[in-house]
Amino acid sequence: EEQIRLLEHRSAPPAHLGIWLKIDTGMHRAGLDPGQAVNAHRRLMRSGRVRTITLMSHFACADDPGGAMTPAQIECFDRATALLPGPRSLCNSAGVGWWPEAHRDWARPGIMLYGAAPGPQSIPGLKPVMEFRSRIIAVRTLEVGESLGYGAAYTAPSRRRIGLVCAGYADGYPQNAPAGTPVAVDGQRTALVGRVSMDLITLDLTDVPDANPGSIVELWGPAIPVDAVAQATGRLAYELLCGVKRAPLLHRSHEQPAPDRDPETLTPKMDCCQRAPLLGSP
Repeated sequence: EEQIRLLEHRSAPPAHLGIWLKIDTGMHRAGLDPGQAVNAHRRLMRSGRVRTITLMSHFACADDPGGAMTPAQIECFDRATALLPGPRSLCNSAGVGWWPEAHRDWARPGIMLYGAAPGPQSIPGLKPVMEFRSRIIAVRTLEVGESLGYGAAYTAPSRRRIGLVCAGYADGYPQNAPAGTPVAVDGQRTALVGRVSMDLITLDLTDVPDANPGSIVELWGPAIPVDAVAQATGRLAYELLCGVKRAPLLHRSHEQPAPDRDPETLTPKMDCCQRAPLLGSP
């Protein structure tokens, strides 16, 4: 209401603004009551300052493909906007993937632009656009019974080859990642052992004999889906993707392959390569 009043009294060129009118269909976080939609739409158009109005709402539980909340929100939205003209928008990433009956003129994908699923089920065709990488800085051998890292959390059951990697929770890698969390070294899948430290993690390189200092470690990306790391740690993929810090960000187009080694001109300890997502017309 306050925003509509502000718009009604502000100085702006006539018919200049494109407005998205949000209707609260059940999430109860932001938006107009459904019963106010028609009057709000009428006031905005009569203000003489609005060129177009897109009608929208936001799903609370679209990541539950079998839930009852999303159909109820769709019905509420359609009923509230039945008499109103203009394009519509309902779907976030989960709506795009799992609720075709909610597809309207516009979608508002979020996490799926990073190639990650918005819930426990996968969405076919998604490809990761972020690759979080580091490299091995040292290799050592643990003998049977020797322990590793803080809390001696890992004890070698046999002679193991261990790689030290320059990445930790200060860089956005989850501190609670358990032993067995997947990683890839020079494209070969292996796993975390020992606790995650502030600046370092340790990997089992026993089955990756060619790995040596300088080998590229993919923490998540094309070989290790961020969803797999999220599942192993009990975290949300959203949280991991938003939490990367300290690492240099290297942006490239989707046609550009990742370099085999970190650029010598930068020599970063780690980097986060993000491919530009492919965006189509609505």
